[in-house]
Amino acid sequence: MIKSNILIAQTLEEFKFILSKTKKDKFICLPLTLEIQLYCELNNIRYFKLIKLLKKNFHKEGILTSEKLIKNLKFGDLKFKSQKEIYRSLIRFKFNSMFLLIKSIDEIKKKYKIEKIFLSGWHSYEKQYSYNNYFLSFMVESLFKNLKVKKFSNNNLLIKKSAAYNYKLKNYELLKNGKYVLLNNLGYNFNRLLLYLYFNRYKTIVPIIESDTQISKLHKFFYKLLGVHFLYLSKDKVQKKIKFHIPKIKFKYNKKSLNDILNYFREQEIGNHYSLFSQIHLVNKLYNRIEFKFIFVNFCRGLSGYFIEKGIKNKIKSFCIPHGTVTKYYDIYGKLYNKAISDTLFYNGKLTIISQSNLANSFKNKFGFKNKFIDIGNLIFASPSLFSIKRKKILYAVTNRDFKNSHFHGIESFYEFYDNLITLNNLAKTEDLDIVVKPHSSEYKSIKLLEKKFNHLTFSTEKISKALKICYVTVSFSSTVIEDSLNSKIPVILFDRWKRYKHCDSETNPYKKNSAVYYLNNEKDFIQCIKTIKLSNKINFKKYVKEPRFLGYLVNIKNLFKKIK
Repeated sequence: MIKSNILIAQTLEEFKFILSKTKKDKFICLPLTLEIQLYCELNNIRYFKLIKLLKKNFHKEGILTSEKLIKNLKFGDLKFKSQKEIYRSLIRFKFNSMFLLIKSIDEIKKKYKIEKIFLSGWHSYEKQYSYNNYFLSFMVESLFKNLKVKKFSNNNLLIKKSAAYNYKLKNYELLKNGKYVLLNNLGYNFNRLLLYLYFNRYKTIVPIIESDTQISKLHKFFYKLLGVHFLYLSKDKVQKKIKFHIPKIKFKYNKKSLNDILNYFREQEIGNHYSLFSQIHLVNKLYNRIEFKFIFVNFCRGLSGYFIEKGIKNKIKSFCIPHGTVTKYYDIYGKLYNKAISDTLFYNGKLTIISQSNLANSFKNKFGFKNKFIDIGNLIFASPSLFSIKRKKILYAVTNRDFKNSHFHGIESFYEFYDNLITLNNLAKTEDLDIVVKPHSSEYKSIKLLEKKFNHLTFSTEKISKALKICYVTVSFSSTVIEDSLNSKIPVILFDRWKRYKHCDSETNPYKKNSAVYYLNNEKDFIQCIKTIKLSNKINFKKYVKEPRFLGYLVNIKNLFKKIK
């Protein structure tokens, strides 16, 4: 059996720190992010290829096991659905990271005798979902107590838990009488609602957690002209002693207890849960003063979810316009993945959901949600261009996650994304294809490395709506870009080389013309499908979305308010 040291890091910065303390011939890297894998590839550093290392059932086992954990969580002082969902998400992400580590090390141990694991020793906590939260060293030491580790620093003095804050309202005293509408944010094209609200004399309130959101002076000026009032929730003081109980987690995987490490992460977030409770108290104060006509959100966890819960309790007309794409499922794994995604977008119950496509309707029908769905058409996705231009490019865009916030089954892992880029780079060269890759925003930091590695592909950080204007087909796996594309009258290829997840009903025959969505598994069919799409001139998009038209969302917004008044 081959003896080797293993180097593990969760960011490129951490990897480079460890590398500065040793030599690259002293270890084999286990890359946990796209950026680290690219760096190893470009610098001739030995690394384990997860695409070969992990077994085919990895995603299936991962999603089944994580669901078992999530179903048995106890919530204690987390009383509201919005609180429970953010807790579930945080625990799910941490478990998914652990699962990837456990399965990777187990497979490595079958071929290698691990002498030592090289770790940075970094251990810090900045804020929820921060890129600068370092926990890998702690996680490895907790999971693999029988393996020797070598840490190159010790960050014991850094804060490892979230602080608990009391909050206060700013600008609250400026609110006067009027017709008020609450929006949870202005992202995901939610600002499209503002023109209608302004011309119909509504005042718009957008609550903002001051420490998390920065708005430029220019944007503030234009939003003020449109009647937007930003209500700031700002940190008042740290609450040093808190009584906030969340029951301990009890969970085993392969007869091994994960209680200690899961409960560390549970305890780490208690301060944030208390802070959310303080924010909820302020929302109650706001609702007692303002009589809202409507409440709109684009997802339902955390504070945004509570806007809806309180609105429903106060009998205010409350709606969710989901920013993501959800569809029906074809097997138990697809069901669990779609449920995990939908739980963050909206919840089953009294909430009214605005359905923007037949894909969303298929989700509703398959899952049997009790909610009222209003079928209205596109509101926040991209729309067709006014002018017909000759498009020459192929857009490749998927949703992928890194080590800290990964999902299983319905999202391609970073190493699968990397492997697809190898395939597409080769096809671009041999078949003379002009392919534009739009990485997920979490991977923008990798673009320079991507450009060095894949010189036959173009990488873009443009908004999807702009990228779609120059492309005649979109290639994806599962992503909101699918609905953006269909609403822009651009067909979609669901390219699933892993034969794992089909996002929606789709054509599997690459020779059949005029289909809006194809589902393909290999390069040969992919090339044929590209040729077929070029020959298609009567593509039927109505099966998936309402008839797409330029700025059609303006008409749909008007029709929505006609239905809900």
